[in-house]
Amino acid sequence: MTHKFDLALLPKDYRAFCQKGTGISAFHGYYRLLGCSGHSPYTLEEWNDVSTWRFAWPQLKKSYVSIGFSAWGDQYMFDLENPLKGIFFLEAYEMASEPLAETFTEFLNGEWARLSENPYDERMISSFERFGSLRHDEGLALVPPLLLASSESQCDVMRMDMRALLIANGDIFTQMRSLPPHSQVTGVQPYTDEKGRARVRLKLE
Repeated sequence: MTHKFDLALLPKDYRAFCQKGTGISAFHGYYRLLGCSGHSPYTLEEWNDVSTWRFAWPQLKKSYVSIGFSAWGDQYMFDLENPLKGIFFLEAYEMASEPLAETFTEFLNGEWARLSENPYDERMISSFERFGSLRHDEGLALVPPLLLASSESQCDVMRMDMRALLIANGDIFTQMRSLPPHSQVTGVQPYTDEKGRARVRLKLE
């Protein structure tokens, strides 16, 4: 099933950017904005297709359109039902929302320009020093997953396919929200679902 949306509903300044091609990246591939054509590795429509990763995040509003993401899996979003909301940020692990800019142009000239020159995320910088540039289909995973760690300082970082990263984060968050009382999570178990997709399941004590 495709996450259908009318490109005409997106802000004019973003439409002009999107229709120019395959999108752009910043800070050695650690931040990416999507275009409307080509494969790098996803177009705007492909990335927002339910079958790509959104199926693992049933809590996500259908009116949200992701126009890009960070290597952690944080999403840069528009809300088709509330265009005055502008561009906002959904963090990678619980999809908590934070406003960024009233317009795409303001976002490009502000937040995006700053990320390109001097990312504020020190762990992103140290990951670049460790791994170098990322391919367009790569992201960064925390191990153990952040929601299962007592603190981020206990987590290591590994490169991971971006689609698989978003699916794993969604699986973990969704299951954590519905745990029985007093459950003890001891780890995660990879499995393949009925559609052949790589998923993760929480292991409980």
